[in-house]
Amino acid sequence: MRFFTSIFSAQNAQVLLFFFSFFFLFLWFGTVVWVYQDLKLRTRSQLLFTCALLLAICFPFAGLIFYFLFRPHITLEEQQFADWEKMLLYHEIKQHPRCPYCTEFVEKDFVVCPSCLKNIRSICRTCDRVLELAWEVCPFCASRPNVAPVRVADDDHGEKVARKHKSV
Repeated sequence: MRFFTSIFSAQNAQVLLFFFSFFFLFLWFGTVVWVYQDLKLRTRSQLLFTCALLLAICFPFAGLIFYFLFRPHITLEEQQFADWEKMLLYHEIKQHPRCPYCTEFVEKDFVVCPSCLKNIRSICRTCDRVLELAWEVCPFCASRPNVAPVRVADDDHGEKVARKHKSV
């Protein structure tokens, strides 16, 4: 019993209080520095930066819990990587267009979708270039509605073939 009373004497209590206070201040300072470093990685918003840092300084551990709840979920680097990935996917999709009817991949110069056999483009009668259906003027020869629609017809062997529509 004397052992416990000697440990908890007034002098030892002051030393323990000093060490616990030092440990608490060290931990508090570490959380403030960590919040600061994490905020630099996650946001460019000065308002969020200031509010979160003040919250971590004024309310040492409760502020850290609130910061975990409301901080941005991804870092700026991860956001930039995701934006690049979206941009690359967009350009990949633009390079490989899809049929508007069946969404199968088609080449840029296809006039008829090989899957659903629907017209996806037309051919200019003047210059025989492939045109989008929505175009009212051929951008290659500047001719107006001389666009020949392409029809799908059976050839001699019963296979579907795209042919220019012959008008009189």
